[in-house]
Amino acid sequence: MNNSPNVPQKSPITCHVLDTSKGKPAANLPVTLYKFVNDKWSLIETRMTNQDGRCNNLVELENFTVGRYKVHFLVSQYFESTNTKSMYPFVEIVFDFDDPLDHYHIPLLLSPFGYSTYRGS
Repeated sequence: MNNSPNVPQKSPITCHVLDTSKGKPAANLPVTLYKFVNDKWSLIETRMTNQDGRCNNLVELENFTVGRYKVHFLVSQYFESTNTKSMYPFVEIVFDFDDPLDHYHIPLLLSPFGYSTYRGS
């Protein structure tokens, strides 16, 4: 990781949502990041995916600490906006982030009746 003050740093947590039923990015999908603190979920940030289905600014590097995080994808709003019936109102992905110098990319492959995820790069 380059810590030069002239080089912008990538957010430690990013995500990308692809609508596999359409073979396209899921644009304008609400994404909320939480951190588990003192036995409860604490809101960090809420954003919308861009036209490429990405959310690259969920937490700033200077506000980031290791711990347990949750990304909440409000997929019902996305499917309603595309006039598509779906089964899941939201998808939550919980993960432990234990390296302050690492980057965690959370991809979500989404369809109206299923989803999958993995650790991206």
